[in-house]
Amino acid sequence: MSRVCLAVALAWGLAGIGLGAEPPGPEWQVLETLVGRWEGDYTIGTSPKARSRSENELVLDGRFVRSIIESTDAQGNVIKVMIMWGYDPGKKKYTRSFFFSSGGTFHETGTYEPITKTFSFSDVDLASGQARTATVRVADADTLQWQITIPTRAGQPPLVSIGSNKRSKPPK
Repeated sequence: MSRVCLAVALAWGLAGIGLGAEPPGPEWQVLETLVGRWEGDYTIGTSPKARSRSENELVLDGRFVRSIIESTDAQGNVIKVMIMWGYDPGKKKYTRSFFFSSGGTFHETGTYEPITKTFSFSDVDLASGQARTATVRVADADTLQWQITIPTRAGQPPLVSIGSNKRSKPPK
């Protein structure tokens, strides 16, 4: 199995996708604004506010930001999530992949608007067939504001999650 992985990695590198690629460009520099420790509040639908903490760091030669998030809802339930932020130069799209401690995952692609400093992401929820959308706005150097529209069962209105995070520690 490891020989197959090595062969695939080498093939990608030869194709200019991985090994020996150019240094990260301006698309990746946008991701650097996410690096650091963050704390914030959010709501999902009409539920009481929940708290979250995240540690975001550049990984894989500065081409991705790994976010490790721990949230605690009003009932004390803890939710752990890892998000990998990136930029796909072939598709010219930003990417986010979510991995939940419960085992769930989903993946989004999107754009970045430099004037408003806003990432816009979307994907299709396979269970409902409905679109999931998200925006993350860099309000200032120490504030992120976000909104996610979460599909629900057919015929039900989607849930909307809204949050704001403040930088609690500057990036290294």
